[in-house]
Amino acid sequence: MDDVSWLSPAQDRGDGTTLVIAFEGWSDAAEAATIALKHVRSQLRARRVASIDPDNYFDFTVTRPQIKLSPSGVRRLTWPENKFYLSNLPNSPKLLIGIGPEPQLRWKAFSRSVLKIADTYNVEKVITLGALLSEVPHTRPIKVIGTASNEQLAEHLGLARPTYEGPTGVLGVLQAAFEARGASCVSLWANVPHYVAQTPSPKAALALVKRVSTLVQLGIDTSELESETVEYDTQIDEAVSSDDEARAYVEQLENASSEYFSNDFDTLETATAEEIALEAERFLKRHSNGN
Repeated sequence: MDDVSWLSPAQDRGDGTTLVIAFEGWSDAAEAATIALKHVRSQLRARRVASIDPDNYFDFTVTRPQIKLSPSGVRRLTWPENKFYLSNLPNSPKLLIGIGPEPQLRWKAFSRSVLKIADTYNVEKVITLGALLSEVPHTRPIKVIGTASNEQLAEHLGLARPTYEGPTGVLGVLQAAFEARGASCVSLWANVPHYVAQTPSPKAALALVKRVSTLVQLGIDTSELESETVEYDTQIDEAVSSDDEARAYVEQLENASSEYFSNDFDTLETATAEEIALEAERFLKRHSNGN
């Protein structure tokens, strides 16, 4: 049985497509990665072309379907579906955008379904987006760490090569599957202050959108995210300033992170492989321990 539902794949085949994908869940701290991709999807007017049937890949007691009401009061059941959107605007790079919750089950089969969709659109490059919780203050700009497993690609883009060993998520599984087939893969992760983990972060999303735009040479309007970032920073500043303990903790993080941010934090290459591995290890340990 085919797990992929198609809308209109065949007519849009072409060369040079880039897949950009993110998953809701543990790899999406403060929803930064999915907010970023939703913004890209909206700005590029990408249309839905495919989805993956969730029945074989989700434990519905963990990721439950949702009941929603329409404006007229009609009840509608929504399943935790992974959806794919195609942007094919004139004079703009061709993007296939994947967004959805991270599946709990049968990751190998799920990866094959993603590869099938990618093959339909002749995907040549893959960019995975994530966000992790880090011991950094909200008063600093968001630092995006980027890696590429291929040595030549990493050198060409000025990225680090990953050195992390340990538990991984479906992003890691997908990257391995694409790399085994010779696709060029890049991984981008935004560092999010751990003490605001429950607040959606347009600031981290903005940082990811800018990095994707640079790598794919997109002209994306980010004014909406920039406005939301100003409001986000203001709200957190007000909350922290009203709590002496929180204010002291943020000052401690600022002092500890001064060296981390002493370089040009707007460039990807400032994060070393050791820094990336350390942050990923901390994040995965927190997740594995249920913290």
